[in-house]
Amino acid sequence: MHMHGLEAAGASGPADESARCPADTEEFKVGPNGLTRSDAATGISVRLIKASDAPPIRGFNDWTLAVTDQSGMPMPQAELRWACAWMPAHNHGSSPKRVVRSGNGQFELLQQNLAMYGGWQVKLWIDASGTGPVFDPQKGSGIVGGDACRGMGVSATPNIQFNICVPTSPGD
Repeated sequence: MHMHGLEAAGASGPADESARCPADTEEFKVGPNGLTRSDAATGISVRLIKASDAPPIRGFNDWTLAVTDQSGMPMPQAELRWACAWMPAHNHGSSPKRVVRSGNGQFELLQQNLAMYGGWQVKLWIDASGTGPVFDPQKGSGIVGGDACRGMGVSATPNIQFNICVPTSPGD
């Protein structure tokens, strides 16, 4: 069993049941048919178009996201106001180290740390109008623990959420 340089907790996998993939885990797909979520209130869709690792790995992951309107047209004016990955089983999370606007409504989330195996909620606060502040993790009060998902100047509720999992082994 390949553990990305880590020892398995036991021959059959980790002893911690929270490391298993939850039932609400979405299939981690990238590209034209990549994992997509929509927000009817703002009229946006967000699709995962590239990932450094699929499925995601324990540790740092890089993703490219495309923001479009409901018909699939790019929204170059959209801004990513905040992003975080939250692990509900353990009540902790992290924000990506950096976000790069790569043009035409696309954003790269760089070094998003998924520090443990198991289920994660990737939460995005996207401003369709582009009038809000731009993501800056340095202005956050902390990127580990509860503050990871409380970005500066964002509402309490993200408008896009992906339910993903870092599997301990294929098929988890």
